[in-house]
Amino acid sequence: MSQTSSIGSAESLISLERKKEKNINRDITSRKDLPSRTSNVERKASQQQWGRGNFTEGKVPHIRIENGAAIQEIYTFGRILGKGSFGMVIEATDKETETKWAIKKVNKVKAGSSAVKLLEREVNILKSVKHEHIIHLEQVFETPKKMYLVMELCEDGELKEILDRKGHFSENETRWIIQSLASAIAYLHNNDIVHRDLKLENIMVKSSLIDDNNE
Repeated sequence: MSQTSSIGSAESLISLERKKEKNINRDITSRKDLPSRTSNVERKASQQQWGRGNFTEGKVPHIRIENGAAIQEIYTFGRILGKGSFGMVIEATDKETETKWAIKKVNKVKAGSSAVKLLEREVNILKSVKHEHIIHLEQVFETPKKMYLVMELCEDGELKEILDRKGHFSENETRWIIQSLASAIAYLHNNDIVHRDLKLENIMVKSSLIDDNNE
């Protein structure tokens, strides 16, 4: 599902990004382009690492903390991007780097064991994948009652919202969308991962995809 409704599911893996230029040229942000830093929480010796996560190169930090207050030392929280029955997605800004992220906050107690298992599956998938059109997971924080996923922010929201606003996509835009989706899905299939719920609501757009004049 989309970030708006997929609290605890892995359906919002797909993301699209390109430059807003006359010719439909892609502007890909890879993991190596994203800022790296050691957070205040990571620096605290009193904080324990969670599960299999570690801080070696190429690993997604998965950090155990006592409560969510520690996260507010790192991020300034902004607008709510979406809500579900047991969680929400919030735009957040790193206080040190000023990088913007989407933080998915899930109440594990309200979610129940089955939904928590789906959430853990989402985390494991996002930790294992690396593709230009699959949402990047920066790090995970976990308390006894909640889990926080710090994820790549897709500023333009759902592809369906853009289509509803615009009315239709040009041939070039459609071609680029299909090529990007095919690339991401092929990558997932090559890694024995099946999406199972492809639809416009589940495709997130990172940067401006749309030429307002359909050119």
